[in-house]
Parts: sequence; C-alpha cells; structure tokens
Amino acid sequence: MILSLLGFILKGILMKIPFAILGLSLIPQRWTNAITKKDIPFFIEQVLRLLVSAAVLFFVIDIMLLDLTAAAFFSSFAIILGLILIIDSRMYMYRASESSSTRRNRRGNEAAKQPKTPWNVHFNSLMGVVLIAAWVIMLFYPLTFAADLHGLAKVDKKKELEEVQDIKTMPLVTVKMADAKGDAAINKIENASYFTEGEYRLTNINDELAYTSPIEMDGFLKAGKAEYTPGYNLISAVSTDKGASTVKGKMLYAPSQYLDHDLERTIRKEYPNKIIHDSYLEPNEDGKPFFVASVGHYLKYRSGPVVDGVVLVNPETGDTKYYPKGKEPKWVDRTFTLETALEYWTYWGKYVHGWKNQS
Repeated sequence: MILSLLGFILKGILMKIPFAILGLSLIPQRWTNAITKKDIPFFIEQVLRLLVSAAVLFFVIDIMLLDLTAAAFFSSFAIILGLILIIDSRMYMYRASESSSTRRNRRGNEAAKQPKTPWNVHFNSLMGVVLIAAWVIMLFYPLTFAADLHGLAKVDKKKELEEVQDIKTMPLVTVKMADAKGDAAINKIENASYFTEGEYRLTNINDELAYTSPIEMDGFLKAGKAEYTPGYNLISAVSTDKGASTVKGKMLYAPSQYLDHDLERTIRKEYPNKIIHDSYLEPNEDGKPFFVASVGHYLKYRSGPVVDGVVLVNPETGDTKYYPKGKEPKWVDRTFTLETALEYWTYWGKYVHGWKNQS
C-alpha cells in the first residue's frame, strides 16, 4: 500500500510538470543573462520552482479534487500566479540594480545612470497586480447576483397547514438507533476490525423506508489489508424490532477507499468539469448497491450550486453513468441533496430583499 501511494504521488506530480511551466520565470532577460553568465543558482531556482509548482497542482487537483473548469482554476491559482509574476519582476529589478552598483564601484564610484527596466518586466508586474485584484473582486462578485441566488429556490407559499404524513409510513427508528444496530452487525462480519460504518441515509426500497450505510475502511493501512469492503448495512426505519442486516458484496470503490479507488476521484476522472455536490449509497429494487452522486454546476462563478443530474457508480467495478435530472432510474430517491436544499432555503430567506437588506 505504501508503494502504491508513492507511485500515485510520483505519477501525479510528473503529469503536472507540463502545466507547472507557469511557475518558472516568464522574463526572457533573466534566462538570457543566466545562460550568458552560466548562472547555476538561477537554474537550480527554476528546477525547484518547477517541482514545487507541480506538487501544488497535484495537491489541489488530485488530492483536493478540484473540478477542471476555468472558474475553478482562477479561484485556486490566480493569486498564486499573480504573486509569482510580481516577485519575479522585483527579483529582476533588484539584480539589475545590484549589477549596476557593482559596475559603478569598479569604476571608482563614477556617476552612472540607473539601468532602464524593460517594458515586459513592468508588464509582468502589472499583470500580477491585475490577477490579484481580480481574484479579490471575485470574492465579492456573488453579492451582485443575490436576486438570482434568491430565485434558485422555487417556494410555494400556503396559508393552510399540510396534512400530517401517514404514521404508518413515518420513520420510527432514529439515526442514532440505526447506528447502534449497525455496530452490532459489523461486529459479526469477518475481519471486523478493518471496517467501520459509513453515514446512514434514509431511502425507500420497495415502498418501505430503510436506512442504508456503506461499510467503510477504517483507515489507510487497513484499506491496504482488506482491499475491498464486504457490503452495506440495511436497517428498517419503520420497525424498531428488526435488527440490522449486512448485505454482502465486494465494494472496491467507496468514499473511504484510497488512491484510484476513492469514490470522488473515480467520478472526477470521468466527469472532470462537473461539480460533485454529494454522494450516498442507495440499493436498487433488487438490493444491488450503487453510489449516487448529485452533480451539476454553479449558477455564476463559484456560487449557487445547480443540480444537473446524478452519476451512478457501481462500487464493485467502478463503472459510472450520468443521468440528467428527470431521467434518473425510478429507484433513485433523491437528486437534490439535503445540503443543497438548505443552501437554497438560506438564499431565499437571506436575499429576499437583495444583498443590501439581508434578512
């Protein structure tokens, strides 16, 4: 497992090197002077900058799992590139000034003009300032479309109370009770110490409410020993008498898996431009488990999550399939996540009178 991790990191960093070129000095005069004077420290600096830039790209894209959109890259790297441009320009001007002072000292402190800074050096510095300023401005950009955020929630106002849900279909088992039952079920499986419970979600299976929870890896080293998780827990939400049952199955891809078997990384590999809002385990009507990921885009820039559909992931094979909103399989209970719904509700209440009169 350790060798796999090292290979994953090395491969990821090497693949980012072509894009890490932006971390090098973009001032041609620095390269010309270094080649002419055989300035070894300059080339060592560039190699280090290349490697550090590749490592940062690897960490943000492959570890933090950044979506590969223009807005995502701007929000993550604009300020870094801006600082690189400014610092690089300042380094050139400092070394040019230092070289000029050395020449004057050699001539016996003769009066000499300060060397003129090339236009492209000033341009680099200006571009750095523009990038940083734009990055800061974009932090406040969502305030300019507060009305659009407010409109994301389609709210129907009613003066009359809704009828109470049929008590026969209401969940009688709480998440805490389900968790206790799941603990007892996990202790009965083989190599129980390798695993732990995932998050319990309420779902509808064959017209009966139930809690499902994927059996997850209990840490990096144990994931290397177990290779895959043995299935998921299924607990009735309408009967307090029934215990948890473990539905067995080989699950190579899960939220708690690592490297290429990580669930979100598997989805990101196939759909690099989609925003992953949330994911949960849901069995189909035959009891076969799938991970259902709610995916979409942002309304504007990086604010206002919009759900476009779901991606289904087969946890045994890692196969993925995207379904647009409204065309999901009938057994998929939710496309919108609870977090997205709450965010919409917050927008609706907070920006009902615009961002200047938040309520």
